[in-house]
Amino acid sequence: MFRRELWPGYSTYTIWQTLLGTTRKLGRDHAVLAELYSTQMSNRLTELVDDVQRIYKKVLSFFLLLSAVVC
Repeated sequence: MFRRELWPGYSTYTIWQTLLGTTRKLGRDHAVLAELYSTQMSNRLTELVDDVQRIYKKVLSFFLLLSAVVC
């Protein structure tokens, strides 16, 4: 058929190599994003949930205090 050392001369080989390189790069990029989302984003979201719960408790206690004063 075709000898392997002649493959780089064919456009299909070049296209395949480009596709393979692009796929590898996307795989590495996705791995980096997965690492970011699994650690940094989840930690930040946990902090935000804690902040929202703390604010909610303060607002609720203020509302209860205010309603007790008004009534």
